[in-house]
Amino acid sequence: MLKIVPGSRALKQPDSWVRLAEEQLYNPDTHMLKLRVRMPQQSARAMIAFDDRVRQWVEDNPGSLNIYTGGSADLMFAHLSISNARSMLLSLLVALFAISLFIGFMFRGWRLMTLVFICNFAPLILAYGLLGISGGAITLGSAVVMGMIIGIIVDDSLHILFKYRRYRRSESETAALKRLWTDVIPAVFISSLTMILALTVGLLSDFKPIFEISLFSIVIIFIALLADMYLLPGLLKMRFSAAFQVDP
Repeated sequence: MLKIVPGSRALKQPDSWVRLAEEQLYNPDTHMLKLRVRMPQQSARAMIAFDDRVRQWVEDNPGSLNIYTGGSADLMFAHLSISNARSMLLSLLVALFAISLFIGFMFRGWRLMTLVFICNFAPLILAYGLLGISGGAITLGSAVVMGMIIGIIVDDSLHILFKYRRYRRSESETAALKRLWTDVIPAVFISSLTMILALTVGLLSDFKPIFEISLFSIVIIFIALLADMYLLPGLLKMRFSAAFQVDP
């Protein structure tokens, strides 16, 4: 087996691989040669792009040897991550739009539809924005979180909205918001904290997708909790309170 050190000239110029193989490993009795390249950790897109360059070089330079490209578990997970990320993002947008339409129909107003979309989509945008700023990349674990966690954050925001609607039937805006802080938000806080503590067990896993799912779930639940505690009541007070007014 031929080993190539990451960062070497052979890794940057695929045409040198065959020459190295012929010089070091080839002999008249050898009919087959397996070349394995160890690469440093990188994003799924970079790994797929490297594999595409290798395949293109093999097609453009047939030579005297029959070269067949292979694969690895990392490359398989890279393709799976990109595919899941695209499908999860599309499914997430469709789900959020459908939920927002349903809430708008129930409350009979486009303001509540917009409110639900903002409060449930913002935590996901912030979480993946932090991932990009920190230099991370979307992987299989982080892609799966999109569809898995949306039900939790939507459930909490809808619970607050329905309670606020009930309070507004008999109380003023200020009194209704105060009851949210005393009766509803503590329950949301305890349930979110319980899920965060439960997910910390996954941070101890050596299997990378499990670690990533747990980490991103914790981050998104925490951001969604802040949105439910501060963003949602603030928007209700500033712009959307009129949607809950009930005639005496």
